Amino acid sequence: VRRTERTQMSTNDVSFQLLEALTKNCGKVFHLQVAHRDFLKELKNVIGPKNNPPLPIQERVLGMIQTWAMAFRADPDLKAVDQFYQECKQQGLVFPPAEPETTIRAALPATGKGSS
Repeated sequence: VRRTERTQMSTNDVSFQLLEALTKNCGKVFHLQVAHRDFLKELKNVIGPKNNPPLPIQERVLGMIQTWAMAFRADPDLKAVDQFYQECKQQGLVFPPAEPETTIRAALPATGKGSS
């Protein structure tokens, strides 16, 4: 069965909502999975030219990467996200305007050793 672009966008939107909810509500164990280089590369591939995603999808993925980079930058175990974000910027990817860091920190749980 062929999916229409609208159906695919809806599926992507729900997937990204779930990913955002998990990142916001789960602790460090989940954040370590998000910070895995393979996961970040796959997320970047979603917005690659080969897939030709609509602009809202591109902006959402880039916004998530940016938010995670800012939120996780103080945690050495999650530094791969900020490194990946910096690499993407160097490759010319244009990120949406950043949220204030206080908003980002409030949106995500603490990533300390006791978080799960």
